[in-house]
This record gives sequence, structure tokens and C-alpha cells, in this order.
Amino acid sequence: MYEKQLQKGDWVIVNEAHEGVVEEVGFRVLKIRDWSATIISINNGQVRSVENFNKNKMRVIERVTVSYYEDPSRVLRILEEICDELNDELKDYLKQNVSGQPIEPFTVLGVDSINDQHQGYRYIISGLVGDLTYFGNARSVRTVIAKHMYKNNVKMPQQTIHITETYNRNEQ
Repeated sequence: MYEKQLQKGDWVIVNEAHEGVVEEVGFRVLKIRDWSATIISINNGQVRSVENFNKNKMRVIERVTVSYYEDPSRVLRILEEICDELNDELKDYLKQNVSGQPIEPFTVLGVDSINDQHQGYRYIISGLVGDLTYFGNARSVRTVIAKHMYKNNVKMPQQTIHITETYNRNEQ
């Protein structure tokens, strides 16, 4: 049944639509409890895809898009400072090797896109944490990023809408 991919207590997304904690893996039905505590029952025959977030480790990946008006060198320095703070603040939650060293500490992976939806440059920060602390760590990462972006007055992209007025010359 599900080739032992699911266990009670795993956090899953089923069919890219239902997200929650596995309550029961039955012969006919998979039951998950969503964040609002509602039980969702899904017939096993209707399960097309399962994303399981409880397999020992998870990678926190945060994408940060900044305005084209920002100096990429300055942004990279700020993101490195963010990673230094994250590695210090979340050191107990990073996955470690047998000698106690982080397997994949928080790192700036670089520029992911130079034209992120026509809004700006996009950078990626990533770090490997335990599955049971993933969601709390991901929120902490976003908080530290936001704090540093604000403190350093980094310009974030803004959506702009240009409205042009047209008129009929015969109306004048």
C-alpha cells in the first residue's frame, strides 16, 4: 500500500490539492487532517500524486526578487549576511553529518533569474534542515530575510501599470 511511502503523522500534499497530516492509510481510503483540523478522505484509486514532507530531511529554498535598481554586488553581500545569521541562529536545526558539521548550511546559490516576471533579479538561499522542524525553520528564514531587506533599505520589485489615454481627434 503506497509502497511504504506514507506513515501516520507524515505531512503530505495529495494530488496537488489536499495538504495535511496523514491520519490513516487504509485499504480503500487515505485520510489526512488539514491545517484547519478537517479530515479529508480520498479514495485510493483517486490518488495520482503524493508529496511527502517527512523523509528525514528537507531543503529550505527561498527565492528573493529585488528591483532592477539594486546593485547586484550589494544584494549578494546582504544575502551572505543573512546566511551567516541563519547558520548561527538555526545551527541546531541544520542536518549534520556524523562529525556534527552541517551537511548543507544556508548558502546563497546565486542569481536564479535576471528577469523574474519582468520585476527584477531573483536570488536563491538554501539550507538543509530536519523534516520535523522544516515549517518553523522556513518561517524563521523568511523573517530574517525580511528584517535584513528592511534594515538595508533594499528596493523590492513593484508592479506598475501604465495607462495611456487615447482620444479621437474628431471629438475636439
